[in-house]
Amino acid sequence: MLWGQLLDAQWPTANLYHFRMGPDGLEKPLMLTGFHANGYNNQPCFLSEKELLFTSDHLSPGMPDLWLIDLQTASLKRISQTAHQEFSPGIRPGTGEISAVRIEPDGKGTQRFWIFDPATPGPGEPLPSSLRGVGYYTWKNRDTAAFFLIGQPQLLVMADMNTGRSDTIARNPGRCLRFDDAGRLLFVHKVTAEDWFLKYYLPWSGEMGIISRTPQKSEDFCLLPDGHILMASGSVIHRYHHEKGSWEPFADLSGYGLQHLTRLATFDGTQLIVVNQLP
Repeated sequence: MLWGQLLDAQWPTANLYHFRMGPDGLEKPLMLTGFHANGYNNQPCFLSEKELLFTSDHLSPGMPDLWLIDLQTASLKRISQTAHQEFSPGIRPGTGEISAVRIEPDGKGTQRFWIFDPATPGPGEPLPSSLRGVGYYTWKNRDTAAFFLIGQPQLLVMADMNTGRSDTIARNPGRCLRFDDAGRLLFVHKVTAEDWFLKYYLPWSGEMGIISRTPQKSEDFCLLPDGHILMASGSVIHRYHHEKGSWEPFADLSGYGLQHLTRLATFDGTQLIVVNQLP
């Protein structure tokens, strides 16, 4: 079986929900993917305050593409439409380019990291061209990104877009990777089947340390402007307070029928997108 079929459990049914974040917590959500509620909708990424990139196999079942939704007008725009399966959209810092992971139709399920300009016709290009087995990623700056690479074991690496050099940071990382405002790389380290830790890595020194054990073996998180961290588990979003050094419940979304929260994305701490996977 190809890794692309394994990556997200054969593109499971999932939906995106949009919350406004106020001083009293989360407001009632708006379901963003009602147009394709029984399909694959995943990996949200804010392009701007009102624009959200995400992955969906809307109009092409089993062949996910990149989409853009206007959060004010609910209008949709298809960003990619190729013979490839594409997922995990992102924005290359300081450019108008979009990045994504592409499963190439080579019969081998090759997964590479592609960069393309949606305003310019053409297929884009893989960067670094030698990097294979890309599952997920996060940008540090326009020339450097951290990658989750598939394999036995799975690897966390940092790679330079210009030289193609990649350096291994850890084995058996979680799929969610984020750089904070201080330049630290945050990731989940699955040390054993039972022991999962949220860790930081300092690219300039190589130092690595533990922030906390993750709540209930969670691996998806997002960072708030105040430095706090949100992580989902079941129907509950937990918040980590650095001052207290502990997790506490932030919001229980079971009242909205959301029981299996996975990925999270936030814009400026005022908006929150959650992915709810269906059974």
